[in-house]
Amino acid sequence: MVSLDLRTLLLLSFIEGFLLGIMFLYFSHIKKRYDGTIQLGMSFVVISIALMLFSSQNFTTPFISIVLANSVTAAGVALLTFGIKNFIGLRTVPGYYAALIAAVFIVVYHTTFISPQYLKIRLAFICALHFALFYHLFHVLFFYNDITSIKSTGRVAAL
Repeated sequence: MVSLDLRTLLLLSFIEGFLLGIMFLYFSHIKKRYDGTIQLGMSFVVISIALMLFSSQNFTTPFISIVLANSVTAAGVALLTFGIKNFIGLRTVPGYYAALIAAVFIVVYHTTFISPQYLKIRLAFICALHFALFYHLFHVLFFYNDITSIKSTGRVAAL
């Protein structure tokens, strides 16, 4: 049995995420009354670009394939959370997400180039950040979704 290599899987995931993001962006252009759909579309596009940056490992510099890829991934996940909160109608603070992205960039850059012996700290920080963002998203979708027509769908998506 032949399996796909990691670069092929990342390319296929890039195509899927990019097309999903384009569909969301098109939807947000057509139906302007729904807040947050433009951020949701951009989040899928940004995360798919991050997948391509990850796949460039061993072809480009570690700055692009590690530092930039992790920062772009954090930006995509932050945009996802930001878009969902806007869609539901909750107040969002863009500076909070910008500070998280800057923190990811600084920590990943420091643990990649200045102190490369702290690889476990970099991995723990990135995992903790993504866990915090996704837990926040779960909390918003499960508890703060007051739109009755999508309440049950939001709870299933949160789980």
